[in-house]
Amino acid sequence: GSLARILYQCLHKDPGQRYSNIQQVLDALSLREQQRARRPFLVLSVLGPLILMLALFPVARSGIGSIVRQTQQALANRALEGDAVSAGLLAVNISRELEDRTAEFVRYASDERLRLAMLNDQEKSWDQRTELRSLVDGWKQSVSKQRMKMERPMDTSWFITDREGYQIYRDPPSSTIDERFHWRDYFHGEGVEYDPEKVADDIEPIVEPYLCQAFISNATEKYMVAISVPIWDEAHQEVIGVLARTTLLSELLDEWESNIVGPETQRQPDRVISLIDSRDGKLLGHPWMSTSHLQKATKEKLIDRLVVSGEVFEQISVFRNEDSGKTQSMLKLADYQDPVGQFDEKTFGGKWMAVFTPVGKTGWVTAVQERQESVYEPLRLMQETLLKYGLSAIVIAAATTAIIGYLLNPTVRLWSNTNEE
Repeated sequence: GSLARILYQCLHKDPGQRYSNIQQVLDALSLREQQRARRPFLVLSVLGPLILMLALFPVARSGIGSIVRQTQQALANRALEGDAVSAGLLAVNISRELEDRTAEFVRYASDERLRLAMLNDQEKSWDQRTELRSLVDGWKQSVSKQRMKMERPMDTSWFITDREGYQIYRDPPSSTIDERFHWRDYFHGEGVEYDPEKVADDIEPIVEPYLCQAFISNATEKYMVAISVPIWDEAHQEVIGVLARTTLLSELLDEWESNIVGPETQRQPDRVISLIDSRDGKLLGHPWMSTSHLQKATKEKLIDRLVVSGEVFEQISVFRNEDSGKTQSMLKLADYQDPVGQFDEKTFGGKWMAVFTPVGKTGWVTAVQERQESVYEPLRLMQETLLKYGLSAIVIAAATTAIIGYLLNPTVRLWSNTNEE
């Protein structure tokens, strides 16, 4: 016991409670010294393992940190590799779709019946151009039926202009028939849309198949594109007109979205595909770019903000200077900001991983992007699990050590019931 307890017992008022002789006092003092000598060892036996675990904690933390960084890099690489495959497939599919549509129109433009119908109906009004309308309407209906059967995106319109740029046929019909469109890029193929009031009157039509610059549809505010091919005279010496078809770029993306992104319920916001113009960095197609969103952005004069950052634009613009045969040129970014995030922070804000791939010779770039936090989700769960089990191990080890020390050292129980000096 403590010295105070020994003295108290020596001076107890009841003689029966006092030590009976000096030897008992000496024994009590000896026991006290033994207990005092054992205390550091008893404390160490309880706290030692805990101290050791705490001492090893920085080492374990450093090791875990290294593992986390390596795992994070591995997850990023795996995600980017998967997105690279998807971006490459998307670019190839869009390029093939455009090539198929072009080849189809080259065949129609070469059909002798089209040249004859244009010559026969050139002086007639729209309602009297029965030969031209019947021929091209039949082609369009056949193509539409076939595309619908194959679940392929439909054309928005078909039209024909004469060599001066006057629209002589359009399906669906509209007020644009008989208007002049020689200023349009799909007619002259010079890569720009001229001012209708200032364009040269003698501008020449295209002489080979052409994919025009993307332009905004007046009806939907969405970007669309026209594929145009020249119609030659019988001697193949002079272009007598231009045959063209238009389609919304969003529909080109929609056709492949389920294959690239997955089922509709899993599309957003974790994985997104989009189309970008490498010539100015503008978004041409994106899941957010619905008619209502674009009309609002246009009304509020914010449409020009749908552009990739200057840094990203600088990197994708090099695609234009590369060999057009390098269809698998790619740009991989582990930290990408979606331009749509400034309009919809909740769905498209934050950091993304993205892969960009050029679409043939079009000047477009496909982008497949994946939310960064979604890619790192397995790592986050692993860290939480490690932390939970690590803390549990410390608590269990400390409790077990304390219990074992208490059971194996009876003097601890005695010591816990006495007072310090």
